Amino acid sequence: MLCVSEAMALINGFSEFDQTFMEMTGGMTVLESIERYYEATGQQLTPEFVEKLFSNPTFAFIQLTSNKLLHTVYRGILNGNVPSMMPTEGKGYRVLSAAQSALHDPENNYKVVFGNNGNREAVYDKKTGRIVSDAQYVGTFNFFGPDEMFGHLLADMLPYFVHGN
Repeated sequence: MLCVSEAMALINGFSEFDQTFMEMTGGMTVLESIERYYEATGQQLTPEFVEKLFSNPTFAFIQLTSNKLLHTVYRGILNGNVPSMMPTEGKGYRVLSAAQSALHDPENNYKVVFGNNGNREAVYDKKTGRIVSDAQYVGTFNFFGPDEMFGHLLADMLPYFVHGN
């Protein structure tokens, strides 16, 4: 028996993961992300591969550390739907503490995550409110949000220490 979200996903023509993926990326579908990645790199991804990146931290760690383009280009594609200016009101985002922002110059910047799990991430200049584009401090997409400590460390932080941003 299908739950309500699974039934709605089927009615809308999307799997349950597709709907979750759209929430995490701010509206992009799995297939759109795969097409954009192929256009940017010439490398093929499959929906099953993408779903496994989001569900298995060990698999994600291995793939993201062994393929720099997957770590940098695909993350950039997935993180494409963040505001260019620091949000000042509304829902759907949270400003992280200085401790959670340690790699993003928290003295001068705010690190903000978007969505229910904090998958999309942006860093904003504290003085101007503009998004930071400096490669050293830029926000990067999180396959596992900052509250999922094991997955976040393995799939999001360790590949950063291997490849940078």
